[in-house]
Amino acid sequence: MVVRIEMLLRQAGAPQKSPEPWMNKAALKLPRCESSLAQTLVDSRNQSDLADCQFEEFRDRAVAACPENADEHSPGCIWRSVVAGTGALPQIQKVEIAFGVLDDERQSRGGTDCPPLAPATYLSVKR
Repeated sequence: MVVRIEMLLRQAGAPQKSPEPWMNKAALKLPRCESSLAQTLVDSRNQSDLADCQFEEFRDRAVAACPENADEHSPGCIWRSVVAGTGALPQIQKVEIAFGVLDDERQSRGGTDCPPLAPATYLSVKR
């Protein structure tokens, strides 16, 4: 889940056609939040302070910007997901550390401890 939130942060930080002013203000917090998450992923024993990842002040505007049946990839819906996901980060971080999820993620990010999967192969059958 921490990795999913990391992806959402990158999406929220991507240039948008016409972001609302509150989105620009929220985007200013993204680099520090991404840095905190990266520190957690590098060393799961480092339970970094995730205060920089609190976007609660934008909750009402994010919910309003993503009405029911809206495109989930719209800026408003991405921000709604960011607000919801980051709000649960402290609990998610504890669970993922306890179950070794962050260690697995760290090892699979190009390290030799967990090599990438082999490319897919296809089997064709002659009749």
